[in-house]
Amino acid sequence: MISDKIFSVKKDSFEASSTLDSRLPAQRRVKKRRDFLDIQSSGIKAGSSHFTLVSKASAVQVADEAESRIGITVTKKVDKRAVGRNRLKRLVREEFRTLRPSFKKRMDLVVICKKGSSELEAAEIRAQLRLLFEKARLLPRSKR
Repeated sequence: MISDKIFSVKKDSFEASSTLDSRLPAQRRVKKRRDFLDIQSSGIKAGSSHFTLVSKASAVQVADEAESRIGITVTKKVDKRAVGRNRLKRLVREEFRTLRPSFKKRMDLVVICKKGSSELEAAEIRAQLRLLFEKARLLPRSKR
């Protein structure tokens, strides 16, 4: 039938794009509640108007070396819509992924998004996160 031909799609026809290779692997994320609580209770805090960064020395070994991991907290108070919360998490993860190779230390990080952060443009989110990473001494200070 004609409708069968229109809606039939070969599974093999989809190729993995290059963006899949650059995703942040699960080992680089803080996922367990006890890890979030441990980092938040004994970590060092740095804040901006829209984000709080809590950092602690990395205790988890990934592939025989300590690697930085990130956890992101975005509550419904920040944005009631899941789309807005997910956008924030995506942007924070992407900035972490791109800056992680230049970190001076291997740390476990928790980024807490505050109210109003969902209204920021992507460039402003990146700038504030970079500033927080500099405050936490993960990145060298940029000259302004």
